[in-house]
Order: sequence, then structure tokens, then C-alpha cells
Amino acid sequence: MRYIKKQHIYTFLILLAGLGVSVSLVSGEKDPLPRGIVKKPQAVAVTIAKTSDYRLNIPAWGLVEPRERVDIRTRVEGTVDRVADGLVAGAVVRRGALLFTLDPQEYQIALDEAAAAFEQIRQTLEIEKGRQEIARAEYELLRKDYTPDEQSTARILRRPQLREREAALQVASARREQAVLNLARTRLTAPCNGRVIDESLAPGHFMEKGSIALRVACTDRYHIIVGFSPGRILDPDVKTVSAVINGTVYPAELKGILPQIHPDTRRKQVLIAVKGTDIPAGTYASVLLPGRFFKQVISLPKTALRIGKTIWIMRADDTLDIRTVSLKGEDGESVIVARGINPGDRVILSHIAGPIKGMKLRIKKEKSP
Repeated sequence: MRYIKKQHIYTFLILLAGLGVSVSLVSGEKDPLPRGIVKKPQAVAVTIAKTSDYRLNIPAWGLVEPRERVDIRTRVEGTVDRVADGLVAGAVVRRGALLFTLDPQEYQIALDEAAAAFEQIRQTLEIEKGRQEIARAEYELLRKDYTPDEQSTARILRRPQLREREAALQVASARREQAVLNLARTRLTAPCNGRVIDESLAPGHFMEKGSIALRVACTDRYHIIVGFSPGRILDPDVKTVSAVINGTVYPAELKGILPQIHPDTRRKQVLIAVKGTDIPAGTYASVLLPGRFFKQVISLPKTALRIGKTIWIMRADDTLDIRTVSLKGEDGESVIVARGINPGDRVILSHIAGPIKGMKLRIKKEKSP
């Protein structure tokens, strides 16, 4: 019994000691900071709200494709006589460079024959012109006795024979030109700067007229079909844009908005023409398309817009003000404020962990270089 009473007394004394320590600690926490130290207001970076003209930029993406893929077809038939060195799939070709030739012998013979026929008929026409002079002299003598009618005059002056020889000369001239053209078509050259996609050429191989000898992707101009959000509006008056391909900026031109939405991405599509050389087909490209243009508006960095479409303002007394704003538009970098702030307001760009309206602030000093 006496042991139990002592145990209760010890427990009571321990509780009493703990209570005394707690009271002592509470009474000693009058100032959590060491004496002489004053808590400074939070430092923030600000930007001054100003009015200026601003155009929204609409981000878009697509794949680069050659503007043209050309099928090199033979215009005449014949046996492949020569193939340019290194003409294989992937080879680079330059505009006007020889690709291959067909055996020209038959076409050279045909040209010689056409040229001879032309010369023969031309001589016949010259002879006929001489006869015309004789006929005219005879006609002048005949007119002293009587005047023939119009048809008789044409026959006497050999006008039908002259027209026949002139027509024959035109036919011979056309045949000669066709022979020249056929001979020239035995030499096939590159229509543009490009790369060979595929080819089926070998010396001795017979090519029929219209056969596809090789395919070339022209690499001096490219097209990009880029997609963008259907909720965005393009400015139709601006045609000049820039395309970023493999980290390089290329000048580009907005050719037009395609009439259909992409069936998979459900995005609007725009055709972009790009000037460049030797860009690999299928390369990813990003483009900033021209959006709506605003005159004399307040544009702010997108980081200034907070949750709930609010913006933090540093008031004249260096305290925090939280304002709800309405927007006219936004892009990947900026927001256009319609209402809620005024020119000259100091807009806070820094993050504040626990923003409370009216809390004291100070402007962060920039570090000197």
C-alpha cells in the first residue's frame, strides 16, 4: 500500500516538473528573431506596364517536303548509251546537269534526211520563183490584146504552184525541227537542283517512249503543311514568316490556308513555301504564324499571369495588390490585357510563395556584372 502511494507521488512530481519547463519556454519566446535583426520585405522583380502595338504569334508544326517530285521520262525511245557517274539513289544533281543519253545515231540520220528534204524543197521554191518572173513577163504581153479574168490571171501567173511550193517548204521545215528536237531528247538533264529518289538505268537498257528512268526530289524549294489550333485566327494580309528547321531559321512564305481540317489531329492546316537547299525530306519544322494585330495595348510576359486570371501589382506604397484581369488574346510568350491594369503599374514577375494582399515588398536589385 505504502509502495503504491510513493509511486503516485513520483508521477505527480514528474508532471509538475514538465509543466514548469513548458511555462518557462513559452515565457521566453517573446521575440523569435535575435535581437537587432529586422525581417525585410520580400524582394520581387517587376516590369512597368506600357501600351504598344502587338501581333499575336501562333505556333504551328509540320514536316518538310520537297516542293516537287519529278519523274524523268524519256520523250523518245532508244537504248541507254551513257549514264552519268554516281547517278544512284540519294545522289545530288544540279539543274541542267547531264543524267543519261540514249543512242543518238538513228535520230542523227533522221535529222540529216529531214535537212536534205528541206533543202531540196527550198531549191524547188527558188526555181518556182524564177518561173513566176517569166510568167509575169508573158502576162504583161498578153494584156495588150485582152484582159483575162481573175482565175485565168492566177493560172497564168502560176500562183497555185507558188503556194504549193511554199506549203511544202513549211512541212519540210517542221519535219526538220522535229528531227532536231528528237535528237536533243536523247540527252536528258536534271530539271532542278535535287536528289535522286530512285533510278532504273544501265547502259544497253532499252527505254520505250514515256518510260520513267528516275525520280528526282527538287531541293531548292520546299513545302510545309503545318497545323495550328482551330481556335486561332490568322492575319490574311501577312505572308512573310520564318521556319525553324534543325535549329536554322529559313525565310518562308504563307501560301494559303487549306480548306480541310486534318482528320487525325483536328487542327487547321496552312501551306508554307520555304527557300533552302538540301533539307532532308520529312524533317520537323516549327513556324510562328501571324495572328491578330492589336494597336496600343498592354502586353505582358505570360509568366505575369497567375491562377484565376490574376496579376500581382506592386502598389505605390510597396505593398502587394492582387487584381483580376480580362484578356484580349494570348500566345506562347505574352498576354494582351483588356481590363484590370493601367499604364505605369508595376507588374510583379517573381514568384511569391504565400501572396497576401497588402504584404510589404521591395524591388529586387539587379546584380552588377
